[in-house]
Amino acid sequence: INQHVLNVSPGTGGNTTGSGAYDYNSNANISAVPDIGYNFSSWIGSGVNDPFNANTTVSMTLDRNISPTFVLKDHLLIVSPGTGGSTTGSGSFPYGTDANITATPAAGHNFTNWIGVGVSDLNASETTVSITQNQNISAIFSPKDFTLQVSSSTGGSAFGDGNYSYGTHAIITATPDSGYYFSGWNDNGVINALSPSTAVSIWSDVNV
Repeated sequence: INQHVLNVSPGTGGNTTGSGAYDYNSNANISAVPDIGYNFSSWIGSGVNDPFNANTTVSMTLDRNISPTFVLKDHLLIVSPGTGGSTTGSGSFPYGTDANITATPAAGHNFTNWIGVGVSDLNASETTVSITQNQNISAIFSPKDFTLQVSSSTGGSAFGDGNYSYGTHAIITATPDSGYYFSGWNDNGVINALSPSTAVSIWSDVNV
């Protein structure tokens, strides 16, 4: 019985088995094994009985040259914002690529860091993620601190100075001296300007 040579070449992204000499009209077993991050796609060459099966046979009626094709796997990247900002970068990306991600803080907030696997620089608001699997990345934001200065006119004292986080309410108190009465606060974010004990909404540095 005549024999024919089967040459099964590996393609980029994987390896193969099955090369050798086979009897005429026999069916030679071939297989394609993808590397990490790749999927088998199809066989190229004549005589393959199932071109879309990684494990199939080749009809050996003549010499054959067969090769597989492999494709990069796609993985899902989810980029989630924490409270205080927004993010970009979610999508589907091929294995081994570097996906761009961006964190944008909202008013009164700072970007703090990223949480997740594969981030190139956890402390940079614009960076990349190395795609090796389905990945979830989160951005952490923190409120900015602002300064509250509380002062009084002649006839009393006022309290509440300090540093406060964006969006909080700082308690302020006015105490009149003997012979004076409290008149009011300047309306600079004060919740109740006629109350000697009230609060200030902190959206920026403020003087009361």
